[in-house]
Amino acid sequence: NALVAAEAHVTDWWTVRAFVAQDHMMTCDAAGADCGSSNTTDYGFGVGFGWHTTDGSTLNLDMEVNQSIFSNPSGYLSGYAGDLADGTITLSYSF
Repeated sequence: NALVAAEAHVTDWWTVRAFVAQDHMMTCDAAGADCGSSNTTDYGFGVGFGWHTTDGSTLNLDMEVNQSIFSNPSGYLSGYAGDLADGTITLSYSF
């Protein structure tokens, strides 16, 4: 398994991140024959927003989108490609 990720702070309240992950696999049957190998690649990007209030509280919004949205972006945006199960959105408030 290999994972490369990068994160950059655009401003003090905005962060962007990206990742690429690769899995390399080799399989054989119990006798050690019929061996094969495969490789899978996953990639995505994320955006994070964070705000601090005057009383010391914070509001954070993190979003991650995986590769399937890139194959049919108009279908996802219009709602005809199903739900956005390949992404996550987290909203948190700390006080």
